[in-house]
Amino acid sequence: MKKIKKIFSVLLTLAMVLGMSMTSLAASSAKITVNNLDAKATLTSVQIIAPDQTTETGWAFVNGAAASFKKVFTGLDDQSIIWKLIKYADAKAKVPEGTVAATAGEFQNAMQNVETDLKDSYSDAGVKDNEITVHNAGVYAVKATTSDTANYVYSPMAAYISFGTY
Repeated sequence: MKKIKKIFSVLLTLAMVLGMSMTSLAASSAKITVNNLDAKATLTSVQIIAPDQTTETGWAFVNGAAASFKKVFTGLDDQSIIWKLIKYADAKAKVPEGTVAATAGEFQNAMQNVETDLKDSYSDAGVKDNEITVHNAGVYAVKATTSDTANYVYSPMAAYISFGTY
């Protein structure tokens, strides 16, 4: 009887572990929605900042975006730029002493550089109508284009996807 109880407890433990791992392995995604697009508009995107636990901010530039930001934030390393962006997004964020928030103008200029420099990296993967489905936390550069250029012009956009429930 003792052996049967031990076997059942091992099987129950195994079943619980396997049952919990299924939900943790489930793919999560987020949708980036762009409103007020004209009927002829198309969307593309590229991830420019991704999670990186080896850095002091926990984030790192990806896909060559650092060079685009360094054209605006001259003399700063990648992590200093990201600290400035964090402070810009949340004035109450805990950042290194002396960090000054990026300005809206600086961020806009950097995003225009991203659009120009990474034009071949943008993809329409995950795009359906006015939504882009992404699967990783980070910052995404979003570009809207249209054939109706006489009536519509779109500025570069950025979308932040957090680690939270999407």
